[in-house]
Amino acid sequence: MTLLRYIRADGQRVPAEYETVEVDRDGRLAGWRSVAPLAVGSFEGDLAADEVDDLRALVDRAQAIPEPDVMRRPGASSETLELGDGFALEVGGLDSDDDPVWSELVVRGRDLLARQTAFPVAAIGLAADGGRLELLGTHPLELDLTDAVVSRYAWTPDGALAGEMSAPLEAGSRVHAEPGWSLDLPPAADALPPDAVVQTLVRFVIVAGGVPVPVEVGSEVP
Repeated sequence: MTLLRYIRADGQRVPAEYETVEVDRDGRLAGWRSVAPLAVGSFEGDLAADEVDDLRALVDRAQAIPEPDVMRRPGASSETLELGDGFALEVGGLDSDDDPVWSELVVRGRDLLARQTAFPVAAIGLAADGGRLELLGTHPLELDLTDAVVSRYAWTPDGALAGEMSAPLEAGSRVHAEPGWSLDLPPAADALPPDAVVQTLVRFVIVAGGVPVPVEVGSEVP
């Protein structure tokens, strides 16, 4: 039985963002990331018992009080909490008048979404140096790299954008990535400032269950 599910979606960006994380009452975590730093794909793992107990207590508190009356802010990505089975609430428009338990659940959902990348099952990660893609987890993935693009952004120490470049990955089309698979990315152009911090973003397609899903994995913003 589902304890908590957190969903964040934004169909206005490219590729579309659809991020999910779900925890059942036994503490089993599962989810998907389509636009993320470090890794995209599917994830599964187990939370510590004390964290599950704490989360269960928060959910019980929320289910015992009236739902907040929230309105989605124009232009904002949607954030949805599902508590138990069949209960769903759009929470992107919470304000200070709402019971703090709702905001705390949103914070927990966001945190779990970010932390689940530590539990890859079938995911594609970007190496820490931004130099290659690699399969993470124990399950293979089908990739479509036909239109894959590598973008790099150079940032100065004060946070200013000092240069950028994009180039096709040119790695063929369909790839069956199994454990141990990796793919070197083209190096950053010499034209980027040598003293800048380089952020790497890679856009490609994961074919999940026969359905092509555009994704974007990147290094974290400096």
